[in-house]
Amino acid sequence: MAELRNHIKLERFITIDPQSLERFEREGRRLGESGLPPSNATDLCKFESDEFNAVILAWNSYENEYENEKKRLEDSIEEAENFLSNILPDKESDAEEKCDAELSKLETEVGPNSAAYSNNSDLLDSTVKDVAQVKKSLGNRELQINFEKAYLPFMFALAFAEVWVNSKSFELFFASKQIISLLLASAVGAMLVFFAHITGTAIKRAVPDYMDGKRGKTILSMAALNSLVVIFILYLAKMRQAWVALDMEDDGPALSLDTEGLENALVEVDGFASLFGTELGSEGLFLLLFNVIVYVAGTAGGFIRHDSHPDYENLVKKESNHRNKQVAFKKRYEAGIAEAKKKKADLVSSFREQKVEKDTELKKLKRDLKTMEKNAGSIKRAVLKSTNDKLQAFRRANKAARSERAPSYFSSRIKFD
Repeated sequence: MAELRNHIKLERFITIDPQSLERFEREGRRLGESGLPPSNATDLCKFESDEFNAVILAWNSYENEYENEKKRLEDSIEEAENFLSNILPDKESDAEEKCDAELSKLETEVGPNSAAYSNNSDLLDSTVKDVAQVKKSLGNRELQINFEKAYLPFMFALAFAEVWVNSKSFELFFASKQIISLLLASAVGAMLVFFAHITGTAIKRAVPDYMDGKRGKTILSMAALNSLVVIFILYLAKMRQAWVALDMEDDGPALSLDTEGLENALVEVDGFASLFGTELGSEGLFLLLFNVIVYVAGTAGGFIRHDSHPDYENLVKKESNHRNKQVAFKKRYEAGIAEAKKKKADLVSSFREQKVEKDTELKKLKRDLKTMEKNAGSIKRAVLKSTNDKLQAFRRANKAARSERAPSYFSSRIKFD
């Protein structure tokens, strides 16, 4: 505890040195030789009064500072006790309620008893049963799929390759608008690759014995689809050959089917036979072979990529997704529980530190207050004793020097009210 500032001012009144005593004795003799103070005086003489007033002034300054400091310490003690008795317990209660609320919210959202977790668990159980049923019907074999990640890029590459080859076929009609030729070629490439995907998948799923009932329908539908594809590819080759013929005949290809020379490139055969009546040169044959190779490659890709059972892969993926979701729920729940517990532990540790710190502060405040009160009593006694000793030295010297009786108040000691 820091010493009160006005205590220093009192030191000169507490300390008794030979020079101070000599000054009081000298003044006592001087006044005594003059018969002062009068024998009938009841109050302190001017010298005594001046000295006593100086002591009172210094003591009052000290006492005011003491009272202010005492009030500050008492207020601080009250504040610390209130913190320990009310504020800190309230903080602990609020923190515990918040942690419990977070745990409850976590339990409701992703906990084992939450609606989301239970719903996913039911879906997982149902999917597991479906997978087991399909697997049993297939002789307990595993899912048979290949190059799953490379399949889509492979099919996109095939479709992209179609664009640059088939665009020349459409320039027969849109020579001045190449963007239209590219867009049509892109659409044709996507369509052929899509049909190849359907064909490969359908062939793969028409092979197993359990598809006997649907095999006939699949063969018929695929035959019809691929007949259209063959006709379309032949027609693209015919268009390509016509474009080459016109390009060689004129400075550039024609812009419509009415262009002069187009009928020379296309053999006029009525109806469906016109598609096959044109003799294909190397350009047309190249386009035909290229489209066939792309289509066969896409069909083979679809055949190799997919499982023979139409639902097996779907069910396995659904099972995997539900399992992953279940794991995600558990991880989120466990991570949330761990975080909430850590947060609670950190708060408990923080509150414990605050309690220890405030307890230490409270003990110091009480110790400082007790010390200050004890010091104030000691200082008061020391000031009174020192002042009375100095005044007694004055009175003894005064009595010895005077011829008359000393005033009666000389026998009394001064004190603070």
